[in-house]
Amino acid sequence: MSRSNIYTKKFLTGANSPVGEFIKEIDIATMGAIEDVNIHDEFSWAAQLISCQVEVIDAIGTLTGTVDLQQSNNGYSYDLLGVQSLIDSADKSDTLKSVDFAGKYLGAKVTKGGLTGGTVKLHFIVKHH
Repeated sequence: MSRSNIYTKKFLTGANSPVGEFIKEIDIATMGAIEDVNIHDEFSWAAQLISCQVEVIDAIGTLTGTVDLQQSNNGYSYDLLGVQSLIDSADKSDTLKSVDFAGKYLGAKVTKGGLTGGTVKLHFIVKHH
C-alpha cells in the first residue's frame, strides 16, 4: 500500500520533540493549472522548522512548473513563504525549508506551467524544538 496522502504524528519523549510527516503524490497530467496541497491540522502550529522534499519523476512538456511553500492562520487563505522549487528537470529532488514559519497550517502550491505529464511527490516534515 502506498503512503500517499497520509499525515502521521510522532510524539517523542526526553530531549526529542514531536515531529509530523505528510506525503502527497500528484499526477501532473490530471491536475489543474494550480494545485494547493494543505495540511488541515493544527499540529504544525508553533513548529520551529518545516521542510518539504519535492521529488519530480518523469516530467514531460515544457519544464516550467514550480512548488512554493505556503502558510495560513485560518485554513482558507494561504500566503507564500518565499521558498520555491523550480520544476526545471524531468527527474530531480529538491528540499525546501523554512525556519520563518509563523502560521497555524502548512501547505504548498504546485503550479503546472507548461508541464503535461509526470509525477510530483511532496514529503513534508514539521519539527518542534
